[in-house]
Amino acid sequence: MTELRHAVILAAGMGSRLKPITDHVPKCLTEVNGKPILYHEMDALIECGVEVVTIVVGFKGDVIRDRIGSSYKSLHVEYRVNEIYADTNSMYSAWIARDILERGAYLIEGDVVIGPDVLKRAADQPVDRTLWLADRFGPDSDGSMSITDAEDRIQEIRIVRDGLDAYPDNIFKSAGILKIQPDYGKAFSQ
Repeated sequence: MTELRHAVILAAGMGSRLKPITDHVPKCLTEVNGKPILYHEMDALIECGVEVVTIVVGFKGDVIRDRIGSSYKSLHVEYRVNEIYADTNSMYSAWIARDILERGAYLIEGDVVIGPDVLKRAADQPVDRTLWLADRFGPDSDGSMSITDAEDRIQEIRIVRDGLDAYPDNIFKSAGILKIQPDYGKAFSQ
């Protein structure tokens, strides 16, 4: 089992698809079941033994800093700033924290509700590789997509904004509806 004690949460995005909610708070502070997404993530990290979390902020980063401060329950919280968040994406925010990631850390998008069971399952994987836990590409997917080989190792990462006509084995359009082929990739090896 991997003993990761650090996590990086990418929370610099503008959350434009959640407007008007994100007019006043960043999307990571949007409440799900009465609790901000960021709190769900940090609670899950605490259950997995994480001690330090670095939040990469940008849009309304001051709101996140004011709300969280330098600690959340047992977590020590640090910050990095993506000064050009309006012109970049989460990959650039990850680049800002690359020194932490190189030492080993969970890397989590700041707008994903994640439970400790998923993180614990990832931690139980072999330590000789980096894992990318991802959902299957679907009709509402927008952002990055990983292309995997037969052993579920990522071979390519693509930025995706529309349907993927060039990948008929993975996804296809039918009557204007995007559908997923049932055998497309796995989130991680089982």
